[in-house]
Amino acid sequence: FARTAATANSNYLLVHSGGVPNISYTWRCNASNQQDVAYSSNGTGTNNLIGASGGVPLTTWKHLCFERSGTKLRLYADGVMENSASSIGSSALFDSTAVLAIGMRSTSTTAGFNGHLKELRITKGVARYNNDAGFTPPSAAFPRS
Repeated sequence: FARTAATANSNYLLVHSGGVPNISYTWRCNASNQQDVAYSSNGTGTNNLIGASGGVPLTTWKHLCFERSGTKLRLYADGVMENSASSIGSSALFDSTAVLAIGMRSTSTTAGFNGHLKELRITKGVARYNNDAGFTPPSAAFPRS
C-alpha cells in the first residue's frame, strides 16, 4: 500500500538500478500521479509502462502492484489493471549489481518517496494476481493464497 503526500517525479517505490549501464527497473509515482515503471533487459535501454492518469491520488491509501507473468508485465491500482506490456518478451530483467532500494533511488539521497508505504511484499517467481480482469485487493496483511 502507498499513500503519496506530494506530487513529484521522485516518488520512488522500488528501485533496482544504478543508472546506465546497470538498470534493472524503477517503479515510482510520477508528477501526473501515475504509476511509472522503467525496465531493462540489457542494463542500458529502458521501456516504460505507465498506469492510469491520476491513478495514485494524493493522501489516499492505494494497493499498488507491479508484476510479471511470462512475457507480460502488469500494473494494478486497488485491484484494477491499469496497463500491461509484453515488450520484454521472454528476456529476463537485467541483473543489476545495484542495491534494491525501497522508497528511494539507490543512486540518490534526495529522491525519496514523499508519503508512506506499508505492507510491502516482494515475491520472486510468482505472479500473485496474474489477471487482466483485475483482482480483489487483500484485506489482511500478506495473504498466503
